[in-house]
Amino acid sequence: GAIDLLKSMVGGNGVVLPSILSRYFQDKDWVFGSVFFITNIGKLETILFVFALIICLLFKSSSKLTSTMKPSITSLIFIIVISFYSFLNLNQISQFLYFNF
Repeated sequence: GAIDLLKSMVGGNGVVLPSILSRYFQDKDWVFGSVFFITNIGKLETILFVFALIICLLFKSSSKLTSTMKPSITSLIFIIVISFYSFLNLNQISQFLYFNF
């Protein structure tokens, strides 16, 4: 349940260190493996991950953006279009986010 999830988040089920560190800690009885649990990630996934990381680090947070945002007709139209599109797509079946739990 929830306790198991919280335990996993803080390493209660064990921690896997990156394989590159195994040469420095050969005498320890630690577990080394892939940092990502998907070991067969390709170039595209790596590029997308780096791109997303750069976006997160370089752009302002949403709280900073809302403090400086001034309402305009362009933002109103954008919000209306996005809301309308979202409303039209509510009837589509999507996979449940936490299906593995």
